[in-house]
Amino acid sequence: MESYFEIEVNPLNAVCDLVLRRSRSGYRKDFAWHCEGLQTSVVKNETAWTAEISIPFASLGPGLPAAGKPWRANFYRIDRPKNSPWELSAWSPTGLPFFHVQEKFGWLDFTS
Repeated sequence: MESYFEIEVNPLNAVCDLVLRRSRSGYRKDFAWHCEGLQTSVVKNETAWTAEISIPFASLGPGLPAAGKPWRANFYRIDRPKNSPWELSAWSPTGLPFFHVQEKFGWLDFTS
């Protein structure tokens, strides 16, 4: 079964962390997982906000990233303004109006 971690942060620094597990009918959300040691910070001003996220590798399972063994990943922005269409953008676009398309995720390369 394919799965991946999802970590969300909003402008109020509220966090949602979960695992999505592929099933025959789509993805099942597993909220029992919590990213142990996750640290987040949000800075806002009148026109923008920035999130900083620190994810301990140990919280993602055994083993550390290794040089020459890239990981699939993606980074998204969702804005749901009132009285306007949603804005969806991605570091590695999926080409669809949703983000759960693992084969479209980009690659993170690690070096030693």
